Amino acid sequence: MACIICYSCGEDNPQVVEKINFNFPSDCSTNMQDTVFAIEGILDLSEFSIYSPTVFSPEVHGASEFLDSNQSHFPQTNDQIVEIRLFQVLDQDENIVFERKDFEPNNSDLGWDGMINGELAEGGFKSIIQFRTQSQSLIQVEYFICALKCRMVGPYMDAGLDLDFIRWPSQHDGSGAYEDTFAPNGSCF
Repeated sequence: MACIICYSCGEDNPQVVEKINFNFPSDCSTNMQDTVFAIEGILDLSEFSIYSPTVFSPEVHGASEFLDSNQSHFPQTNDQIVEIRLFQVLDQDENIVFERKDFEPNNSDLGWDGMINGELAEGGFKSIIQFRTQSQSLIQVEYFICALKCRMVGPYMDAGLDLDFIRWPSQHDGSGAYEDTFAPNGSCF
């Protein structure tokens, strides 16, 4: 179970305002709302853009950068974000399964490869990304992403996954936004 947290900038005690259940894999195709707040400075949503895909597949092994970008989960932003301070992936029990600090965004080699203790992950995970903006505000974004195993499309669809509403890492437009004209991961599904 995950929680939606309500933060007011500068408030020290966040309050849980709504609890939600994450149902894998059906919620992988649901556009769940990202949580965004300022840790330091001012939250100005016009100052930055960060792309939050809904799925990735650690099993994808393509011969191109396009396919390789779908096999890891990593921060994808516009040029207004120059440094990622913290990138964490948590399982549904809120255990950290991946963490990296102080690095440049948009590098798939610095992301989570979808492995937990040497095993391919499958399921819903919470991502936490903290970054500095050009105005030096420290911002945190939280969202859910699903690790899917290739060639499992039938069982995933039977369990509620809607392929028309998932967003792959390769569908990032280079400016921190989703581009639906970019082809999703053809070699996996």
